[in-house]
Amino acid sequence: MMANTTNVCFEGMQGTSLSPSTEEHFNFLLQAVQAGEAHLQQDNDGKVQIVYENEKRIPLTHVDKSKAHTIQEGKTAEDVRIRVDVCLEMIEAIKETRTPSGVVIDRSKVQTSAQGKYEEGKQFERLQEVLGKGNCAGDIVVVKDNKTGTEHAVKTVMISEFSPDEVRAWVNLGESESFPSLYLFRLIDNKIVLHMEKIEHGVTLDDIINQHMANLWQKAPDLIRPFSLCMFHGLLSAVKEMHDKNWSHCDLHGGNVMMTKDTMTLKMLDFGMAKPLRQGFNFNHDGLKNDILNAIRLFCGLYIGQDFENNFVLEREIKSGTLKKTLLETSGLKESEKDELLQLIAMTYHVTQDPKQAGYGDTTPVLEHIEHTVYPDKMKDVLRKAAAILFPDYYYGARDIDLQARAEVTDGRGDREDEDKVDAFEFDLDAAAAAVPEELLNRLRISL
Repeated sequence: MMANTTNVCFEGMQGTSLSPSTEEHFNFLLQAVQAGEAHLQQDNDGKVQIVYENEKRIPLTHVDKSKAHTIQEGKTAEDVRIRVDVCLEMIEAIKETRTPSGVVIDRSKVQTSAQGKYEEGKQFERLQEVLGKGNCAGDIVVVKDNKTGTEHAVKTVMISEFSPDEVRAWVNLGESESFPSLYLFRLIDNKIVLHMEKIEHGVTLDDIINQHMANLWQKAPDLIRPFSLCMFHGLLSAVKEMHDKNWSHCDLHGGNVMMTKDTMTLKMLDFGMAKPLRQGFNFNHDGLKNDILNAIRLFCGLYIGQDFENNFVLEREIKSGTLKKTLLETSGLKESEKDELLQLIAMTYHVTQDPKQAGYGDTTPVLEHIEHTVYPDKMKDVLRKAAAILFPDYYYGARDIDLQARAEVTDGRGDREDEDKVDAFEFDLDAAAAAVPEELLNRLRISL
């Protein structure tokens, strides 16, 4: 009956003179209903509501998020009754839907027991390595699957802080090399546990900007421009891939982007704040703009060491024209490089401005500009030399200097002989680049 009523309503509306935006919304709704992705229903007051299939929620009569996952006490008899109803309603919903505790995404990396269990000491072992801390309920640790032999990172998030969109985005993006893979997620007590790809030999973009770029300026300033352009291309490529798959990252910063030393490619991390770009009639314009502005800020951090406080400050400088003055005051850049940088920033910022403009949100012209500027045949040489300079201890080894002795001198623990070694060390860029393993050279790439 509801379906028939819906069809009559649509037939009555067709042929009616509508504004372009209303017609677009109407056609979107019509397609969703015809595809079974949405339907119309009446609420208790008789008002018609649009219900999308992927937005069904357990109908709770009362929710107090501040008391989530706690044993609660009511202040009055009526309050106790409400809280009892809520708790029993949730228990009944779990019984009826027979909710699983988790899902294996990649069986080649994680193998559960025949009973669907994945337990420490049985299916996997925890290793001593700790990767760090995040916005989670404990350390990010490393475990090893006993059947596949795969080491993977494990992050734990309190369920009250967990967003289901994190997993949805991760699964959608899991086939791309620009993002780490998710192997398994599951619910344990009041925590969500995420088993994911362990990034070997990685360094964050923050570390590169704050620690390693000085080495490039000192030892090979001519590499600053092509290397920064390569990284900007990688950032925009990952952002574009997310946006093309209807996701915005919403938390893009240098700590959430990692370069792998063994491939010199970028991976975008942490989808805890990810949101869909389009939901029904709504489009997340702020999410799209902020992702692209954050990529511009990281690019500026690499290229000129300019740390804009936030996206608002960057956008203000772009709109007011003071960004040009900031660049003119930046030492070390040629005039042609400053002009190119301003052009790239303007091109990239322009795509975020008018949702009605052709090419809104599409950074393809910027990517193509970079591709024609830093030619593919030069890319390998650029990244090879950058690898030798940024990560000499990983690629160059101790061929010309005892790196341990060098570290001790830096720490003030070395002797005079060690200091002489360091003073006598002359960095030979060509030799260092030649020492980068051939296997690595075959994998060095930029997404063109």
